[in-house]
Amino acid sequence: MHHNPDADSVGSAVAIARVLKYFSPTSHEATLGASKEVKIISPTEVPKNLQFLLENENYEVIDFGKFDTREYDLFITLDSSSWSRVSGQHKAKKPEISIINIDHHVSNQRFGDLNLVVADAAANCEVLYFLFEDWEVPIEPLAEPLLAGIIGDTGAFRFPEADQKTFEVVGELMKYADKNKIIFNLYQSFEESHIMVWKEIIDNLNIDHECKFVYSFIRKQILEQYGKPFNAKSELADMIFQSISGTNFGLVGAQDEGYISISFRSRTGVDVSKLAESLGGGGHAWASAARVDILDDSYEATTEKVLAMVREFAKTVQK
Repeated sequence: MHHNPDADSVGSAVAIARVLKYFSPTSHEATLGASKEVKIISPTEVPKNLQFLLENENYEVIDFGKFDTREYDLFITLDSSSWSRVSGQHKAKKPEISIINIDHHVSNQRFGDLNLVVADAAANCEVLYFLFEDWEVPIEPLAEPLLAGIIGDTGAFRFPEADQKTFEVVGELMKYADKNKIIFNLYQSFEESHIMVWKEIIDNLNIDHECKFVYSFIRKQILEQYGKPFNAKSELADMIFQSISGTNFGLVGAQDEGYISISFRSRTGVDVSKLAESLGGGGHAWASAARVDILDDSYEATTEKVLAMVREFAKTVQK
């Protein structure tokens, strides 16, 4: 799973792990007790509302600086456009292990030894659905994590990438997975700590009427006060920062150790992936992210530099 895993990251990891553990791509038959040892890893804690997907799974929260990949033959990264997104470390070195990189971000850096990148897919779990279909793997034991990933990464089908093909896939998955259970966990089970962070973010909310974007930044101390729920930033970006009338896009920044993590969301179709890329990040046209190093230990100077770049971008895409 990638740093601060979301539903698509968790769902992808669970689905591929189950296939590796229980099915043979050559015989297409269940091989329970097969010799493959599979471990799901994440550099940060999985949010509580996504842990229902990990029941009975072998997973571990690890520090990539200490994790020994030499015990393993293969590392499969999922839903991650760069190695730093995988590791959660801004300038982390890739481990010396064969890597398969399966992703759906147009900004993917092809950092794997083998790269399967389908940039027009609505979610990484959609990519996996068709991969498993090609392998003729039974979809029933994989339906819940795959459906959760697709629902999560499309914002419950609000984003334009969710097209007719996506709904056809979802229709097949819903034959075996409980859509209502997934919706309840993804959108009706937010922790109190997340709500308190949302309050702080909204208290700092500003609208640039001239450049037509909304923004907010939150300091590290506030996040630490509530247990560092970094996903709270992207959750609120989905709900509020792409929904404000009179704006084209929004952004939410959260300070961490040495950098600011920023989530971008488009409201009118402005391609925020280009903005994220200009700041060293990437993602999709409607939802992207970046990390910006804090300049000379000055949080204020860094946020002002970011806002200056955002305003220059906004002037080129005014609608």
